[in-house]
Amino acid sequence: PRRELLSRTCTTRPDYWASEWGRTYRSDRWKDPSQKNGGKQFRRRFRVPYPVFESLLVICRNNQWFIEAPDCTGRCGAPLELKLLGVLRILGRGYCFDGISELSFISEETMRVFFHEFCELFAQEIYPQY
Repeated sequence: PRRELLSRTCTTRPDYWASEWGRTYRSDRWKDPSQKNGGKQFRRRFRVPYPVFESLLVICRNNQWFIEAPDCTGRCGAPLELKLLGVLRILGRGYCFDGISELSFISEETMRVFFHEFCELFAQEIYPQY
């Protein structure tokens, strides 16, 4: 007898850009260093000025350290911008992965893996340059 084919279910991913960080990042509020709730807030929360964050983002993309391609089901992963914000918050404030998940909708496990990969690459590739 022939077995019945089972269809696989594919869970939908959250809309990362609808998260607190996603909305704020897209609003460009953090780019103005003179605003109390803008660039100053960014520096307080992530412990680096916004231009430093942007330069880290450019370095990661130019070196293609983190692939931003859809997975085999066509779903896009968490944006590199939000993952990098998570790393900065963890390093700057000692935040836990659960807190990052609440603010960015990125799962704790995804953030944990990215954090360790980023730190290793940073130590090997970026730190020696400075």
